[in-house]
Amino acid sequence: MSVEPGCRATTDLIQRVLDGEATPDEFSGDSHAPTCQVCRERIRAARLLLATLGSGREAPTIPVDLA
Repeated sequence: MSVEPGCRATTDLIQRVLDGEATPDEFSGDSHAPTCQVCRERIRAARLLLATLGSGREAPTIPVDLA
């Protein structure tokens, strides 16, 4: 996936948050996202992913024969 040059700092921040190297609170300091619909959607998706992973729901069972 190609990332526009102006979006690079935001996508790097999203990756750091997903990797646990930054907190989701840092999204509020991103100056690019308010002007870019694509990056706002990326941040929204990252927040949704983090909320889902942190929801305490049991992880799905993966079938043994899944190839």
